[in-house]
Amino acid sequence: MDEELKQHLQAMEDRTAALIAGEIGSLHTQIKQTEDRILAQLDGIDARQHRDASLTTTLMEPIVKQTRWHEQSDNAVADLAARHTEFARKLDEPRGKGFVMRFDKRRG
Repeated sequence: MDEELKQHLQAMEDRTAALIAGEIGSLHTQIKQTEDRILAQLDGIDARQHRDASLTTTLMEPIVKQTRWHEQSDNAVADLAARHTEFARKLDEPRGKGFVMRFDKRRG
């Protein structure tokens, strides 16, 4: 009877091991499939982010150029205003100084 019990327990152990191995294999397959789906989704997200970044960079270039042009225009206008102010100041100086005096001397 002991031998019969040993064989029965061995058979149960073998069946249990086979069931466990089958379940582990099934779980491994499910985990791998899930991992593959997640990686595919992440690759899609990454590609979309690269496209968005490229588009943003492309759209920003004209805005940067326009901003630089506005800064240069503002600086040119400020320079012209300063030159105009200086010219007006020289015209308003009393006779004997500055531009007016030179102009008067030329007229004789």
